[in-house]
Amino acid sequence: MPIARTNSRNHALINYFQCPEGMGDFVRSGTLSGGSGYFKFGPEIICFGQSSSGVSVRVEDAGRHDSLQDMSIVDSMLHLPFDPAKVIENLRCERYCTHTPTPSLIRSAYYAIRPLLPVHIRRHIQRFHFRRWSNIPFPSWPVDRTVENLMERLMFFSLKAHSVERIPFIWFWPEGSPGCAIITHDIEELAGRDFAQN
Repeated sequence: MPIARTNSRNHALINYFQCPEGMGDFVRSGTLSGGSGYFKFGPEIICFGQSSSGVSVRVEDAGRHDSLQDMSIVDSMLHLPFDPAKVIENLRCERYCTHTPTPSLIRSAYYAIRPLLPVHIRRHIQRFHFRRWSNIPFPSWPVDRTVENLMERLMFFSLKAHSVERIPFIWFWPEGSPGCAIITHDIEELAGRDFAQN
């Protein structure tokens, strides 16, 4: 079974929690699937990427491949059947969208006539389009916590691997700030981007 060691300086757990070197180290076990797809890491975490445990093309079939069953701890080292950094990058870059069937002809037609539509008509169309988003299994709508849940689970197993019960908590916001606010605007595909530049 081939094993590839990651570079701990770029490891997702260290970057996320700012934990000491060595705490977030893992080795990848097994041969990764040829293509990307959906799989689970425990009952509630759906991931998108490559996994030596196998992947499914449809998100509804992600439960067929639970990579948590193929995770192990050997000599204080996590052996994972996937690369967490790649899974997180796939989510943040929305690479799963290429695996989601979308009516591109309808979308193209909408963006072609969108400038001609009054705002109240656009709102009705958008409400109709997003009417079932709360039922989408991945990513969760309106707030997806896949990254947070994955990091918490990996931290749990990393602590277990090192026989550590707790680590010091370092506040996430710099200089003692109690929090932050981020304002974003989601733009879909090139047509949305081009329209936003007008």
